[in-house]
Amino acid sequence: MSAYRDSLAPETRAVYDQHIAAAARILGRARAERDALPAREAAEAAYVPGGPSVDELEALILRQRAEALAQVREAS
Repeated sequence: MSAYRDSLAPETRAVYDQHIAAAARILGRARAERDALPAREAAEAAYVPGGPSVDELEALILRQRAEALAQVREAS
């Protein structure tokens, strides 16, 4: 797993694993929701003042989607 997880007491590892699994489920749902939107709408939803611009977020989302498609194509 990870050096951090392995350093935990055995009784704490189960709690750690539960929380990591819960975080992974939340992240997965959020990414699925984001990916169901057009890139511009997803960027607008993700925008927060002081962070990357909507244009930068849109470019990031498009790049991530292209990379994901490339990985799928390589695997098949």
